[in-house]
Amino acid sequence: MKTKTTITLLFVFVLQLFSAQMDDKFYQPKKELKPIEGLTYENISIPVDKDTITAIFIRPTSKKPKATILFFHGAGGNVSTYTFMTKPLVDNGFQVVMVDFRGYGKSTGVPTHLNVAEDGQKFFDLITQRNDVKNLSGFSNSDPLGKK
Repeated sequence: MKTKTTITLLFVFVLQLFSAQMDDKFYQPKKELKPIEGLTYENISIPVDKDTITAIFIRPTSKKPKATILFFHGAGGNVSTYTFMTKPLVDNGFQVVMVDFRGYGKSTGVPTHLNVAEDGQKFFDLITQRNDVKNLSGFSNSDPLGKK
């Protein structure tokens, strides 16, 4: 009897674990944006398939940025939920790009494991081509580690 109970409980646990990874249970997007105070930012949006993904590009106000950080938030909320995490980075001289995947914030569509990965790659490709990001480091495409 003890073995049957253990196997049943293990089966229920594995079933719950599997179901938690389903897209509709894993992602918990929020459309409502909280006010973003004390940060200067630019709104960015790019079309992807039939949807639009958005981001905010936050820059430090007092000095030239040290580097650019591409920030992908968790499965819940939107960019305004996580500005408390990026504000210290901006205050210390970094510029931060915070991406809202499909279904989050101002982005349209529905988040899935596949399109979240695609959205991240698209924003990475877009951001690394911008002059205000490329010209920060002194690295070149032929010398990605900055070795001379």
